[in-house]
Amino acid sequence: MNPPESASRRRASISKVALLLMGTSLLGQVLGFLRTKLVNGNFPATGPHSTDAYFAAFNIPDFFFFTLAAGALGVAFMPVLSDHLHKNDRKGVWELSTSLMNFLAIIMAVVGVVMFVFAKPLIRYVIAPHMAPEQIDTTATIMRFLAFNPLLFTISGVLTSVQQTMGRFFFFAIAPLFYNMSIIISAVIFSTLPPHHGGPWHLGLVGLGLGALIGAILQLVVVAIGSVKLNFHWHPGIKWRSRDFHVILRNLPLSP
Repeated sequence: MNPPESASRRRASISKVALLLMGTSLLGQVLGFLRTKLVNGNFPATGPHSTDAYFAAFNIPDFFFFTLAAGALGVAFMPVLSDHLHKNDRKGVWELSTSLMNFLAIIMAVVGVVMFVFAKPLIRYVIAPHMAPEQIDTTATIMRFLAFNPLLFTISGVLTSVQQTMGRFFFFAIAPLFYNMSIIISAVIFSTLPPHHGGPWHLGLVGLGLGALIGAILQLVVVAIGSVKLNFHWHPGIKWRSRDFHVILRNLPLSP
């Protein structure tokens, strides 16, 4: 193949990736808007089962994921991973990926246990000290459904970082859509407004927490399918002696 043909194919490939990311990003924005509209429209704005409880329950889980894991993957991890891939060091890619995944998974698992066990005190004394007792109970229940979402999102984030570094964007692009769709479906199924949604499925606002948990699991499953095609190799343990792993740790948001 001559150079002009190769350059043309690369440009075509980049254009397809750009269109994919733009399209899924736009669809994600639409789904996010629809999710918020359905939550606000299908559940009361005041009272013990108001939407305030739903939004408050996300504060701590979102804080830990976006300030720790999301920042680590974008700033600390991918540049080091790209360097190994540039050297055609697939073994190094797998070792760094699994080491970071295991390290962050341990942290997020501990955070999840703390949120699950101490959900009510965290809501009462940290998130919403002026919230009514009935709302605190509802918020704490939703938060327990969300407690391990940061762990699921962290694993998904490591896997999608590897996929992006290797030029694979499809599963990275579509995976978040499943999360939004799951919450949207739960907002319809568990709505407290239409009377025909009663019975054993009538969980009300708490059902949104279940929808968010199922959505996080679906997102991880989709991402994992994309990793299978890369022959991703996971191994237990953490390569503490790796120089590049130390570089990643120094760039983590939790580093002094």
